Amino acid sequence: MHVPPYYKKPEWQQFLAGAAIGALLGWIVFLFIHGETQDIQASKINHQSAEIRHLKQRIDVMEEDYRTLNETNEKKLKIQQIKVEFTAEAKEKYRSSAHTLHLLRQAAEEELHPLLTKNIEEVAANRTYVIKAIENKTYTIDQRSYHLEVKEMYLYKTLELLLVVSHE
Repeated sequence: MHVPPYYKKPEWQQFLAGAAIGALLGWIVFLFIHGETQDIQASKINHQSAEIRHLKQRIDVMEEDYRTLNETNEKKLKIQQIKVEFTAEAKEKYRSSAHTLHLLRQAAEEELHPLLTKNIEEVAANRTYVIKAIENKTYTIDQRSYHLEVKEMYLYKTLELLLVVSHE
């Protein structure tokens, strides 16, 4: 089997030369267009990275301002609410006299009422006095005397006390 020698005919030589030149010109055009799009993408990435750096700097400045404002505001924080709760044992023990627990809660809250709108730092510094004020007082309800013991104390915007009730 013999392949005809097309490369010797001038029409085929012109066709193959045209195809080679066309492929070369197409490759050059492709490289030019690809280079231009890559330049556009590179400049876009550079612009975006500069914008990201700028935004990160703004975020850092804002976070620093936020931290300083939080620190100054924490110094100015005041107690806004007093919450008195009793332990589960006390609730179970005085379940039949829920009114007694309610009156004890009111009496303890009245005892702590002057602490409302006080700075949290002041109350935290004097927390032992707060605990002693609750524990050293005898609460009399229906001719019965009760003592409260502070089991837990949480202090932030809300002063939360968990109390144990003992009956004399």
